[in-house]
This record gives sequence, C-alpha cells and structure tokens, in this order.
Amino acid sequence: MSSIQQLSRPVMFTGQVGVDKGPFINKVAQSLRELSGTDVRVYNTGSMMYEEDLSIPRGEILKLPRGHLRALRRSVMRRIIAERDPKLWTLISSHASFRWAHGLFPAQDPDILATLSPSLMINVVDNVHLVHERLRRDHVLPHTMDDVMVAREAELCFSDLMATWLPAPALPFIAARGPHDRRAESVARLIIDPTQTKVYPSFPMTHVMDMPEVLQRIDAFRDRLAESFIVFDPADVDEKGIVFMAKAAQEKGQETFSVMVDESEVNLSVAEVLALDLQIDRQICDRDFRLIEQSNMIVSLVPDLPDGKPSLSSGVERELHHAFVSGKRVYVVWLPKRAPSPFISNHAHGVFSNEDELFAHFKTKGLLPIAA
Repeated sequence: MSSIQQLSRPVMFTGQVGVDKGPFINKVAQSLRELSGTDVRVYNTGSMMYEEDLSIPRGEILKLPRGHLRALRRSVMRRIIAERDPKLWTLISSHASFRWAHGLFPAQDPDILATLSPSLMINVVDNVHLVHERLRRDHVLPHTMDDVMVAREAELCFSDLMATWLPAPALPFIAARGPHDRRAESVARLIIDPTQTKVYPSFPMTHVMDMPEVLQRIDAFRDRLAESFIVFDPADVDEKGIVFMAKAAQEKGQETFSVMVDESEVNLSVAEVLALDLQIDRQICDRDFRLIEQSNMIVSLVPDLPDGKPSLSSGVERELHHAFVSGKRVYVVWLPKRAPSPFISNHAHGVFSNEDELFAHFKTKGLLPIAA
C-alpha cells in the first residue's frame, strides 16, 4: 500500500487505560512528520470526551452510565470522521475495551469503525507496574496489578476483534512503547509503509543478566536492527525484571521494593508482584509469539558463555522454531566456537559468525534501505 493510500485512511491506536498512549503517539507523529514530510493530526478521544461534557471530573469518566459514555464516544468519533483531512496523516488515540466500574465492555461500535475505516490498528502495550502506578496516580478507582494484567489481555482481544469489523481490512499490530518511547520511529515507519521488512530480534535475557559485556553486545545488535528495519523487540516489555527484584527483596525479608516509574520512585508490594509470576510468563509467551507472527523474519544473536558453551536459552529455541514453522525467514548470528546443532542450522535460512556477516548478507539480498 502506498503512502498516498495510507494517508486516505486513519490509524487507530488502542491500549488499556494507564498505558498513557498520548506522549508516545505524539512522538510517533513527530517522527512521521520528519520521515514523510507531511503534517499529522492527532485526536485523543479521551480528552475530546471531557471537552464534550465539562461537568465530568477528570479521571472519573468511566464512572458514567454506559449509555452516556457510549453517546459521548460516538459524538467524538463522528466529529473525527467529519474533520479528518485525507491529505494529512490522522492518528487516533482510543481504546478497544474498558474493564472498569461497569465490568468489561467494548469501547467502539462496528458502524462507527466501518465509517472511519482505519488502515492500521496498533495496540500499544507497556510494563504492568508502569500501567499500575499511572492508574493510581491519575484515576480514583481501586485496582490491583492482576486487574492490569487481565485488562491488557482484554484490550488485545478486543483490538483483534475490531479489525475484523472493517469492510476494508485493517492490519492489527502490537507495539510496545519501549524505554523512553524508543519505538516511536519504528511505528512511524510502519504507518508510512506497512509492507516494510519487520524484524523480531531474539536473544537470551535471563542467562546473561550478570554479564555486562554480553548485554552491551546484545543492545548494540538490537540498535543496529532498529536502524534498518521495523522492529518488534520482546525486551521492550520486561516484566520478569520486577519478579526477580521481588524475589531478591523477599529473601531480605522486605515487604516492598522500589522501582522508577516515569522519573519517580515508587514502592511495589513483594507479595503482589510474586503472585503475578505465572501470569507474566504466560503473557510473555503469547505476546512474543504474536510479535513473531506480525514480523517477516526473526534474527537471533547467540552469545558464548565463559566456558565456551552457547548461551542458547529455551526461549530463544522456541522462538526460532515458532518462526520457522510459521513460514518466517530465520537468521542466526552464532558467536560460540562450538558449531550449532542441526536443530539450529537445519531450521535457519542463514547462520553467520558475526553481525557484519549478517548485514552483508542483507545488503546482498537487497533487504537493507539504500542509506544503509
């Protein structure tokens, strides 16, 4: 689909309450202006609903009767449809579902979505503890971190469902904000041309946590991929980190531990985080497989350990297998001196001894942008 065709259809961003999509979408809009040379208009449906009814206290809109809430939302969406300029990029910040005072219910109506006809549905996700703390900061309804986990799954499910309501197909994607909204440019590239090569970077995480040199090389590898491709990086949502922190705090007899949320230090409950461990693992597996499925290829970096053995985690092996049987291109950068097993080499479209060899192959195959 060309950029001109894309411009004629808006892009809808969904994401659970508390993801705080606004700053991220604004950065996507800025990257979009810089990359395309075309202006962008951003609609925040939540802010517009408050403007429609000034009597609603900030942070309490979801306490309204569902009929009033739906009428406000439909009024705002009709306004967007009427105002939209097909010569500008149109980004809409909204939700697919709400799990709040009235239980779980959809946030959109099929007839409105059909008229709007977005070209992309991008479900924005973030770490559970960040969403949890933003909800405590900005909203008055009591909730738990478990509520946040359940709401995230519901939002993803409803986002996928919404994409099927449209007369013209909309591609559904999951996109993590990433630390400091680092993935805004990648999302902007996706909006400009959804057919661009999309990459899932695969690498060990838990096994190398105490190996700074390996972590530095992995980070450089991730950055290099992000310079040339649209990336869906699994480490942009890193919730196992707070589980490890909770376990360390528990061993010290602590009931809480501190983390940074949006430049502020907050305390998390050790018991509450540990209770999420299994659910975090399940969502990691589901989300990472979805990220692989929305990518064109997986590129894995396998470092070597001090004893010369490969740092090949079970997670990386499962990701490589899932990508291969899903028909994705599979590439492996194999750093250990010991040769990879046939279960790696026979299920990859290329195995390389370093990152430069990999990118030279990409260049030969015409997969890199001209600037690269």
